[in-house]
Amino acid sequence: MAVLGLRFLDKGEEDLVHTQSLECLDKIGVLVRSESVLKMLADAGVDVDFKKKIAKIPESVVNEAIRKAPKSIILGARNEKRDLKLPVARYPFVSTGGVTLFMTDLESGERRKASRKDLADFARLADALDPIDAFWPIVTTSDVPPHAQFVQELWTSFQNTTKHILGSAGSGTLGVSDARVQIALGRLVAGGANDMKKRPPFSVLSCSIAPLSFEKGVVEAQVEYARAGVPVISM
Repeated sequence: MAVLGLRFLDKGEEDLVHTQSLECLDKIGVLVRSESVLKMLADAGVDVDFKKKIAKIPESVVNEAIRKAPKSIILGARNEKRDLKLPVARYPFVSTGGVTLFMTDLESGERRKASRKDLADFARLADALDPIDAFWPIVTTSDVPPHAQFVQELWTSFQNTTKHILGSAGSGTLGVSDARVQIALGRLVAGGANDMKKRPPFSVLSCSIAPLSFEKGVVEAQVEYARAGVPVISM
């Protein structure tokens, strides 16, 4: 069977992006609003200005991080047969899309806010559709407290799909506490801390506030996820 592949940059363009990225990290640096993360970076050999909260990362540190990074990862699932291995050699994996606030009621046709029941229904539907490889909570639930939204959505998804879940990371003052609760749920589903590091049943999308800038809650939460073995997409 023929497989169509898309490549948006050639090797020379990829090298140019990499070179310019290294220069930005070294010359401009990254604004990190977390003392603990700045200290971690300084201990790793990064030039840190603690007063301005700017971390200038030399090429040698970046290269060492790339060298240590795993060359492949497993996105685990409750059903081991539905584990996803990255990078993928065949056609790309497909997931649902998330964070929709409203939906059209399937019975009445009325537009309304989405609920946990809607999320559970969508999770079961995605679980039954073979072309869907992973589940991103497709609606934003309105019937839970805002501070517990991401945790509730992750737990509802865990209960209604056996596929990998693409969750969301909290920010602000909730960042670290939110991450710790999600990690606890992931370990419960995976069978323990070591099992979750081998086959994390969920990953997270973590949005920073601006390019080359990380607020305290987001970046400290990313550290929690990384230590627990949860893959992080840092936007």
